[in-house]
Amino acid sequence: MADRRENLVGSIVIARARPDSSVSNSRGQSIVQVLVALGISTILLMAVATMQTNQSRENRALSEKMAANDLQQQDASQFQRRIAVFKALDSTSTKPRLSIRHTL
Repeated sequence: MADRRENLVGSIVIARARPDSSVSNSRGQSIVQVLVALGISTILLMAVATMQTNQSRENRALSEKMAANDLQQQDASQFQRRIAVFKALDSTSTKPRLSIRHTL
């Protein structure tokens, strides 16, 4: 085998391949590989940015709905308290009630 040099260490074979002559730039990435990786990264970042924007809009809308719900609950509880106060005042009133009777 002219392409490989083999060393035996115990029962383990360590094979070292001769550098392939078809790989011209083994020290780094080619410009095409860098551009492809940059394009894929850009597409992924745009997708993440779009999802983040949509999530932000949904969070804002949900916050507004929750605030409106809280306000509605506060108004309803205040209204119920006022009704309870009016009923309590009405039941403890010492004024004589006028009753109108129709006589024939």
